[in-house]
Amino acid sequence: AVSAFDMHRNEKWQPPRRREFYSCFPTAEDLAQSFAGGGDSFNDNSTKTSKKCQSFGQEILEGKPPNRICPHLFYNYKFYANITISQYPDNDILVVRTEHLWDDFSNLDVALGGSGNFLRRSYVDHGSSNYTFKSKMTDQGKKLLCRALAEEVQIYKDLIRRAVNLEDWEKQETLHELQKDCGEAS
Repeated sequence: AVSAFDMHRNEKWQPPRRREFYSCFPTAEDLAQSFAGGGDSFNDNSTKTSKKCQSFGQEILEGKPPNRICPHLFYNYKFYANITISQYPDNDILVVRTEHLWDDFSNLDVALGGSGNFLRRSYVDHGSSNYTFKSKMTDQGKKLLCRALAEEVQIYKDLIRRAVNLEDWEKQETLHELQKDCGEAS
């Protein structure tokens, strides 16, 4: 969510509603802190964030339209789960984790009959190294964002657990990293 937030924040052309969203929440940390009131709703006592902004932010995190504001949050795990694994619950699931991109691609390639040899790049950022705006998340902000995205976190955990291309230790490692970032929210 943070990388999607930053990517759309750094696009040169901003539709009016996206500009409004980012004027409410200049950083992902600002958005996360709107959840500091507890539960899974925005902090009603926030003096920094108006009710309009709070409602707006919650809708975006929930993947509600309009999708042009932050398409990567609109087309989220829930969106794709509804058209894939929910309709075909008995099908195998293959995953590629961003944190283990090249290893996962290589292992999938071998499983599908390939050699597993890729030109591995140690670092690919798709332009994010040139971003003017980069959100830095506090530990509390990460946990608040995880709580706000609880349904997304649960879908992610389900995908990892059901992935047939990951070893049990890889699943446990990934879920442990999630637990470190999200705490009890995961």
